[in-house]
Amino acid sequence: ELESYQKCAAESIDMLEESKQDIVTLKMSLAASQKACQDVQAEAEALRRHLADAQAELARLQKKHQELLESSQQERGHAEASAIAERQRLEEELKALRDREA
Repeated sequence: ELESYQKCAAESIDMLEESKQDIVTLKMSLAASQKACQDVQAEAEALRRHLADAQAELARLQKKHQELLESSQQERGHAEASAIAERQRLEEELKALRDREA
């Protein structure tokens, strides 16, 4: 009977050692998973910052585009007004020349 208890105790010790090894393996796996999670979170934060920077740059460029568009429209309006005034001046000058010749 003592031999049976010793055999049972030895089996229990073996099972305990296997359980300890499983625990060590699980702890290592948990540590690796936590590290991977931290890495993913850090990358996500970097991507969020990059997105915010890109959105700010886009807003800045859109504002600049709008300003340039408005400036271009104003310049075109001034150029058209100047061209009309020059045409009228030339027509008046031409009329004056024709009147003198007549």
